[in-house]
Amino acid sequence: RDRKMDISASDVVITSGSGEAISMVIQALTDPGDVIITEKFVYSGTLNQMQRFDADVRAVECDDSGIDVTALEALIKDVLKQGKKIKCLYTIPTFQNPIGWTMPEDRRKDVIAICHKYDIPIFEDDCYFDLRYEGDDVDSFYSMDTRGQTIYVGSFSKIIAPGMRLGYLIAPEEVRNRACSFKAGATNPFASLAVQE
Repeated sequence: RDRKMDISASDVVITSGSGEAISMVIQALTDPGDVIITEKFVYSGTLNQMQRFDADVRAVECDDSGIDVTALEALIKDVLKQGKKIKCLYTIPTFQNPIGWTMPEDRRKDVIAICHKYDIPIFEDDCYFDLRYEGDDVDSFYSMDTRGQTIYVGSFSKIIAPGMRLGYLIAPEEVRNRACSFKAGATNPFASLAVQE
């Protein structure tokens, strides 16, 4: 509701924090050598997971408003010229970790347009969305993407308590089903009850 996403409960996969959801998607999407585009500076835990599964991580330049769309398109063209497959654009568009900016709506629309042009899925890590203390929210990539090419990861871990790891994954059915085959195990029922309350 808060992210203006038209989904049902069956569209959501509950995970042990957003880290597990991210790992599931990386394994589901990438074969060794496949390209994942990320922002120039990105959370080291996610970067380590991408490298662990032998993704070819390519960084795109950013400014104070997020991904530089001119640089993004140039990078995409360069990767395609090399004959490599781009599996997704991974972004933390709200309170980006480690830089901290939030990508404005018009920039998000530009990024979506480029990803649609080249048929590249957007992997939106929105785990910091709930940490806003002031200002207006910016719509999620997922809610703005009219083609359904966005994979969305969120987390309750940051707002409940340290160690109470509970996240979630929302993705197109084919991606969601494949990602679930990489789920490590059961989710913490105590964390689930804490979030429910």
